[in-house]
Amino acid sequence: MPPCLPLSSQTANRYPYQHVLAQHILASPPPITGTVRIDPSAISIANEHNEATRAAPRRWLDAVCVLIVVAISALAIWTAWDFGGGYRRTQAAAAIGMLALMPLGCLAWWGRRQARTGDLVSLRPPLLTVLACLVWIIGVCQCLPLGSGLRGMIAPGSVAAYEDSLPASLVEEAHHDQAEWLRSIASRPAPITVAATFTRAALSGPVMFAAACWLAALCFARRRCGMLLLLATAVAGGGFAFFGLADGLRLSRDSEVELRQRLIISPVGADDPFGPFVNNNTGAGYLNLAIGCAVGVLVFAVRRNQAKRNPNRAWRIERLQDWRIVAIVLLIGVMIAGVMGSQSRGGFLGMAVGFTALGCFHLRGRAMFVPLMAGMIVLGAAWTFLGSLGMQEQTGQRLKTLTDGGALEDPRLSHWQDGWNAGQHYLVTGAGIGSYRFAYLPYQRLSGPGWFVNADGMHIEWWVEGGIWLLPLVVIGVLGLIRQLQRISRHSPTRSCDAIRSNAILDSTAPNSTTPDSTAPDNSSPDDACYTSAMLSAMTFVLPSLLVTQSFDFGILQPPLLLTFAVLCGAISELASRQATLRPGTTTPRVSPTRWHSSRSLQTILTIAVVGILSVGLMVAASDLRDAAAVERVGILHDRHTQRNASDLPDFEDAIRSMQQVVARSPHHSEAHLVLARVMMAQQRRLGAMYLVDQQNFAAKEATRWVSPRNVRRAYYSGNNADRLGIAPFILPPQSLGTWIEARKHALAALLLCPLDDRARIMLIELDMLDNHAGAASPELLSQAATLRCRNPRTLRQLEQLAKVHPGDTHK
Repeated sequence: MPPCLPLSSQTANRYPYQHVLAQHILASPPPITGTVRIDPSAISIANEHNEATRAAPRRWLDAVCVLIVVAISALAIWTAWDFGGGYRRTQAAAAIGMLALMPLGCLAWWGRRQARTGDLVSLRPPLLTVLACLVWIIGVCQCLPLGSGLRGMIAPGSVAAYEDSLPASLVEEAHHDQAEWLRSIASRPAPITVAATFTRAALSGPVMFAAACWLAALCFARRRCGMLLLLATAVAGGGFAFFGLADGLRLSRDSEVELRQRLIISPVGADDPFGPFVNNNTGAGYLNLAIGCAVGVLVFAVRRNQAKRNPNRAWRIERLQDWRIVAIVLLIGVMIAGVMGSQSRGGFLGMAVGFTALGCFHLRGRAMFVPLMAGMIVLGAAWTFLGSLGMQEQTGQRLKTLTDGGALEDPRLSHWQDGWNAGQHYLVTGAGIGSYRFAYLPYQRLSGPGWFVNADGMHIEWWVEGGIWLLPLVVIGVLGLIRQLQRISRHSPTRSCDAIRSNAILDSTAPNSTTPDSTAPDNSSPDDACYTSAMLSAMTFVLPSLLVTQSFDFGILQPPLLLTFAVLCGAISELASRQATLRPGTTTPRVSPTRWHSSRSLQTILTIAVVGILSVGLMVAASDLRDAAAVERVGILHDRHTQRNASDLPDFEDAIRSMQQVVARSPHHSEAHLVLARVMMAQQRRLGAMYLVDQQNFAAKEATRWVSPRNVRRAYYSGNNADRLGIAPFILPPQSLGTWIEARKHALAALLLCPLDDRARIMLIELDMLDNHAGAASPELLSQAATLRCRNPRTLRQLEQLAKVHPGDTHK
């Protein structure tokens, strides 16, 4: 018999079970018969040693996972509370929060890697995470400067935007300007995207989705973590629905402005809010996600209750006495009423499709009667609840448009034709992620008086922004998620608890079985089987519902929907990967230890690459969104006082310094240049109006009219000797001519960086009297502004007034 070699310390640490067993064999005397017999006490000692070595890592790993789950759940709910996550400050906070969770995610991954001896697939980053990282990489490439020749082949619309829509005289002026920063902007090659600033801000979406999905795959396979997310989202959705209905009732009944200001959670002054969301469609989309989570909690409670009792007719009556089940059903009813009360037709269609998909999955054979009746009762209760609030008639009239053809008159449907036409001009690479608000403007024909910041249909928006690559990646991700749901459904733990326990015993005594992951939930546990079924039910409702709602909305771009859906996808990916590594009918991994250790380094390299991309992407996103939040804050401050008299405007000095700091950090931030130009001119108007009111005894309204740049422009061009006098006599003593000229340079920089922005064009027309040669570009700018601007009477009247002053009657 060959001698046994002693095991090294490294091998002993990696294989504690085998190490203890080997030491016991070596210490035992050889048997007389020549056969090797293992004392049963050796196995007991090895098991005790194995459990001791694995207990400590499991405790701290569970604590890390719970911390990640609590942080992500709180972050998603908080972003929903903060006006639905529509503001840049909320998105910046979400990006910073996800960046702070990355070290904890790395710690959780390392702990699972050290404790695992099987299940090779589970440590691999989810498919959706890899696809989202790929979207981020291509989006970054859209922001890189390229030559016009290459851009002409892959994005003809981008070349037309940068070369054909910019007046040559303004480009020449920027190239020869004394300001070095303006010359640098003019000489920089153009990127593929037509709005690089907005593309950089929009790239936070895919990288946050990828990070949340990866973190969820590490943590949400645990029953405690997943149920915490489902329950927190369901409770938050119920609260938003209840108070949103209360605010909707006040908005529909109270006509006085004072009463309409007393809203509980709805943002005051929003066009069509629901709950904390500024957009009712986004609110309905989030409620559908919350309904899906509540359905998962309900399935978990029912199956767990069923596992403790005999599933007879008496048990079906007894489960109605469980206050948990009753509370969840009532919560679902409130959220259904909230979706209908939000007046969102897309949200109602998504909810109907979600329940249909859920019914097709669960309602089989004789088991379909009770769930069908329960669903009808909940729907009837929700409708009755709306009737008690006096909102039934209004909701019914809104939903009736789905059947009488009134929904076909929605301006979004006609706008989609413009979006489809615009997307054909930006093939192959697209106009740039996040640039839709400008990309479709040159090709609008049927859009009407509204400015579509989003297409209100993600299939159209992604077609314009991503060309031929973005939609296929989305389709691959959806198909991969459906395949994972099918895999879980085939192995769905719908069997009785006794069968689950018996299979677990058989698997534990099976020969050649590998040790399962001690840091993962025990798949043979009845509660874990119920949890798997709960997650499967939740995603069965959420996925089709979200596909429908986002065909009429853009809420998936906002952090509440983005993060919630991402963590659900991560949990499903983890559960599906575990099913892929189990032998059919057992809970034993079928991946051999040899294959596991040979591929361990490849898994490590792939994970390090993904974590590196996510870390860099989140840091860049946090920086870009920080600047975008500062610009947004100043822009809101400026727009809030546009209707006030110039002498009553606030002091914009702090806002000007803030924008100058953003421009210094990000010299190619088009929105910062435009907002800086606006607040600089607002400050000049304020100083001039205060001078006229205090020194010349002008009325505040008359002083406001005199200091308007449009009025100064009219006065400048009205005389025949404008060239001899110049602009200096029209500047009041407190004002500064240098500030006027500096503001015009920033407006020119904004146009060079975002060539399809009609706001910068209007400002350059208003300030063309500051340069003797600037007026030559005004006719072209005026014609382009008439094409790019929304065609409502107010904007057309403003353009007509500008055309009457200069360049005369050359353009109508």
